[in-house]
Amino acid sequence: MKACINGNWLAYDDVGCGPAVILIHSFPLCRQMWQAQIEALSGQGMRVVAPDLRGFGESVCVEESFSLAALSDDINALMSYLGIGRAVMVGLSMAGGLLLDMLERYPRRVAATCFLSPAMQPGDTAEEVRRFDLAELVREGHRPTAIDNLCERLLSGKPSEAKRNLTSQLRDWMGKPSDTTLAGALASRPSRLRYRDEGQLYPVPTLVMTGARDKVMTALKQPGPENGVRQVINDAGHLINLEAPDEVNQSLIGFLQSLSNVKLHHPRLQRVA
Repeated sequence: MKACINGNWLAYDDVGCGPAVILIHSFPLCRQMWQAQIEALSGQGMRVVAPDLRGFGESVCVEESFSLAALSDDINALMSYLGIGRAVMVGLSMAGGLLLDMLERYPRRVAATCFLSPAMQPGDTAEEVRRFDLAELVREGHRPTAIDNLCERLLSGKPSEAKRNLTSQLRDWMGKPSDTTLAGALASRPSRLRYRDEGQLYPVPTLVMTGARDKVMTALKQPGPENGVRQVINDAGHLINLEAPDEVNQSLIGFLQSLSNVKLHHPRLQRVA
């Protein structure tokens, strides 16, 4: 499905009926990364919406600009288009910055948050340099090399058939954005985003999941979120939903089912469309 949102045609999946859950893909991937979660959550009585952000996947970006605020505006407008008042929002990696921006600028839209492999700590200089170098490779015409390097960092474990299949999928998904959008996504850094300390997240239920073998993000050192839980997925790297889909699905479903127990304490959950 596609809709014209803020002047750009955005592709999205809208599956199931029930409380709304919005899955926001990592940069520079696309909504296809959520296929296992779409099937699992919709099968548990959830309405699952997974958009391709502007410029990624099958979505169009007229100006080819990379702005966190613009992406948040798109999610807000897409929710209005689909008749969704509030939703539980799930974001992986840099998409966590989009979730925080939604919490700050559109707090009434967010019933709860799930941060997967969150890029929530600015100041990881070594990782920022690596991402900047990959962006420069793309700008200089060495896109395949940049994609191969990124794939190796995103996935954990030794070479295997499963890893080769995931690498092939990642190459395909990363091949869709333009060079400008891909380079912009790679060059984005946590320190450029308006992050709050994790302990000061807005008062909504929160789930944080990380992979024990994440090569990209250093382990979060702050205490767990005040209104939620933290889980570590063993034998998974940065893309935990792809490397350990069953464990991630189980955790997401358990978290979503637990929300009915906290409605009285969190008014924003009382009207999830």
